[in-house]
Amino acid sequence: MIRLAQELGCFPPAVFADPAGHFLSEMQDVTEFPLGQTEIKKDILIDTRFRLENIRNNVALSMDYSSLLRDRPEDILSRNFPGKNGTNIPGTNDSEILAWAHFSAGLEYQKQARVSDSPENVHRATEEYAKAVAAKTDFTEALNNWGSALCELGTLTTDQNLFHLAIEKFANALDLKTNNYESLVGWGGALCELGRLESSEALYKEGIEMIRGALAIEPDYDEGLYNLGSALLSLATLTGDENYIYESEQILDRAEEISPNKCYNRACLAAVRGDEDGCRNRLERALASGTLPYTDHLVKDEDLKSVRDKAWFKLIVEKRRASS
Repeated sequence: MIRLAQELGCFPPAVFADPAGHFLSEMQDVTEFPLGQTEIKKDILIDTRFRLENIRNNVALSMDYSSLLRDRPEDILSRNFPGKNGTNIPGTNDSEILAWAHFSAGLEYQKQARVSDSPENVHRATEEYAKAVAAKTDFTEALNNWGSALCELGTLTTDQNLFHLAIEKFANALDLKTNNYESLVGWGGALCELGRLESSEALYKEGIEMIRGALAIEPDYDEGLYNLGSALLSLATLTGDENYIYESEQILDRAEEISPNKCYNRACLAAVRGDEDGCRNRLERALASGTLPYTDHLVKDEDLKSVRDKAWFKLIVEKRRASS
């Protein structure tokens, strides 16, 4: 019956699709009924209509809010919000919608950056996350993504200041939400990147311990496992300590079990270990799933130097470049 009603265009009924609007339409022919005997003269009909209009508007607001992550955030951002006193300045009820719209736009820019191999889109993402936090100052997700985007830019430009700015964002997120394992992983990852740029074993170890702390809270957090395995591999390269490679392999194998397509760092470890087939299979899987890093990173990664001259590796690089 429901399927037939859908085909006839009469399902869902108005009372379900727009309950407040349905009741408002049903009340059109109802006569006003003021209460003249009370201290405050009040018309029941007018008051009820007013309440139903508020409910209807709030439902529409929540529908806008929930659609932001599946529709077009630019449609929300280009809208003229009425705000207070008839201005176009967003009112307090609009700030959260604006925050999520900017957040969603930032996500889209980061996605485009990885697909198009364009760092410029990462910069645009940081601007959107900044606007999201300005609209909603306790927005921990936006702070974490802001920090992540700054780290991404820092890796691309080798600008250490960007990692310090990222750490500020992760610290702000932790101030708002203690034991936020995503913030801890981000902070630890930024420290490890600084350790790489400064060839600092101490910074690596500080970052690794922070990531371990995050995994103590959420042991199966794939991003944490992935970053920890990567940091241990880099620390092994810096120190020459084979024990770090062994631990890195265990951690990255676990990360690969949870997220099979996120396997670039495991491919790097295979190359370091001389496992050409293991490296090739994972790089091809990462290429097919869109999880390879930027082309410039791919061709300069020292962990892959043992396969850099292989014809199959050059083909992967060309396909990665062509996909942007």
